[in-house]
Amino acid sequence: MIKKAILLAASKGRRLNGQDVPSPLTVVGGEPLIKRTLMVLEGLGIHESVVVVGYRGEEIRRWVTSDPDITSSIIWVENPDWHLPDVSSLLRARPYVDGPTLALSTELVFAPEILAPLLDQQDFDGDAMLIVDRKLSQVYDLAGSLKVKTAGKRVVAAGTALEDFDSVAVGMGVVRPEVLDTLEESGADSLISVFGDKVRSGRVLAHDVLDAKWQEISSPETRLHAEWLLRAYGDDLSGHLTAARPTPNDPQRTLSYIEGLLSEKSARHYVLFNPGPVLTSARVKSALVHHDVCHRDSDYSTVLKGLERKLRRVCRGGPEHDIVLFSGSGTAAMEATVSSCVPADGKLLVVSNGAFGERFSEIAAVHNIQIVHLRYDWGELIDVKDVARMLEQEPGIVAAIMCHHETSVGILNPIREIGELCRSHDVMFFVDAVSSLAGEDVDIRRDQIDVLISSANKCLHAISGVSFICINKRIWQRIENIPPRVYYLDLKRYHRISQEISQTPFTPAVSNFFALDAALDELLKEGVDSRVAHYQSINQRIRRELQRMGLKRFTTTGHESHTITTVHVPEYIAFKDLYQEMKDRGYIIYACKEHLQDRYFQIANMGALSDKMIQGFLDTLAHVLQEAAARNQRTTLRGVRAAAS
Repeated sequence: MIKKAILLAASKGRRLNGQDVPSPLTVVGGEPLIKRTLMVLEGLGIHESVVVVGYRGEEIRRWVTSDPDITSSIIWVENPDWHLPDVSSLLRARPYVDGPTLALSTELVFAPEILAPLLDQQDFDGDAMLIVDRKLSQVYDLAGSLKVKTAGKRVVAAGTALEDFDSVAVGMGVVRPEVLDTLEESGADSLISVFGDKVRSGRVLAHDVLDAKWQEISSPETRLHAEWLLRAYGDDLSGHLTAARPTPNDPQRTLSYIEGLLSEKSARHYVLFNPGPVLTSARVKSALVHHDVCHRDSDYSTVLKGLERKLRRVCRGGPEHDIVLFSGSGTAAMEATVSSCVPADGKLLVVSNGAFGERFSEIAAVHNIQIVHLRYDWGELIDVKDVARMLEQEPGIVAAIMCHHETSVGILNPIREIGELCRSHDVMFFVDAVSSLAGEDVDIRRDQIDVLISSANKCLHAISGVSFICINKRIWQRIENIPPRVYYLDLKRYHRISQEISQTPFTPAVSNFFALDAALDELLKEGVDSRVAHYQSINQRIRRELQRMGLKRFTTTGHESHTITTVHVPEYIAFKDLYQEMKDRGYIIYACKEHLQDRYFQIANMGALSDKMIQGFLDTLAHVLQEAAARNQRTTLRGVRAAAS
């Protein structure tokens, strides 16, 4: 399995954008080429890269290491012979190549789907692999491309001046350590020359990109073509070009048109401060407006593949993780996980300190699953020692489940520590990250989560009605003999259909999937860490203002979330009146559940909230509370006077 990449970033290249910058830092589609490449690799699960630099290498290194969005583990290698062909850079990377390794130029934009099939396969029958495009009519710079002749899946000839060819090289390939050893021993100055014997013996494979888009950038003209590809097919080149493809300003124009239609229905627009569904951007809303689509068509399968790739990246997953999508709220993904992953003779440890944690025990009870319930009071902090004691004392626990962010109270729970405990006891660990993914620090690999559950309509800023799980592939073997307890939410059925035909077993919420795709594009462009930091900043601002208003919070443990604030309802106003007063002024706040009902309310800072919206909300809340306090004081005074008379 390919887990490492070599990025060839040493050559000087040409001045591609009118500025004297190293070619890896050339901006295409709003991002430097090297960042775009590293982010694509991270999204595919390749978190370790050997970057070979030469011309102005220190400048490239400083830029990459200062970008918070880039979280790859990078080995930097200097090539003082950067003016020589790329073969010299490959040889410099040889000490770090210990298995099949992806090698690619940084002067390239490409659809991630080109590489995705390669990363999942365990091995390949060859010494090297060349990634090629057989659709010659779609190659922009055919004259400047490396020509390739293939026979089935084998390369039989390659060369820049090859006359009999059926494909061109894309600028990427896979090499084994032995190939680099041969290259070093031969003293050859090009890969083509050293590959000669291996090509003749059929040891170099060809991997066709099929319909996936790419462009190697070697001139100002090819750079402009790359810019056009990104505009036409989307930032990850996974879209489908049509004659009427919208311009970058179309989402806002579409939204204006939709709002015009809504005004005819007298629909009022509110600013939502509830924890989902959240306010969405113009681009997400406009994604809901599209031509009718068949969910069994291969084009729609491409959409699903893109969603899986992007969601895996948001969850910080890798090739060892699968994404499974459901048409339903977060509870659908919860029930699919619980009902599909706990055997009849096993026990489920439920850890709860609020309404959503308790929901797991309700789901398990419906399916007659044995439960061990570690229940805390609402808002009480979970003690990891209690979980450890349960795992030691209760035989038969096969899985544990809990919320990362217990939304009903606004508390964050210690999933990282409990993930370590569960892994040490060989217990599956399921985490509800419905309201924390992209809003809090959660990492499926670091936190040793086996199944991460989430949904589209909270911190991802998409439309309600889509949920999903990110699941470690090791779990499939552990649950393969569990008979299904449900029909629609049978997790193994979804996985099988996804693997076989890249579709869902039942008709999905097609438009909502398109909206999620648009929302993920926005999130990944912003950066998950940047969104988390943005939420923290907004939340601190809201809490400061609430304190100035004299409002008390439900908990102040230091473990509160950064997306929800649970606030005590002041004695001088009933919650139903506060809710209505705020709604009348265009703002929606949220009622607490069960034990906290009417005594507390919640303010969520999730969604596409602007500074103007936040300040308007805070000013309005302060005004409503001041008026309510004044009315209460006048009523009290009248009562005192009446009693005195």
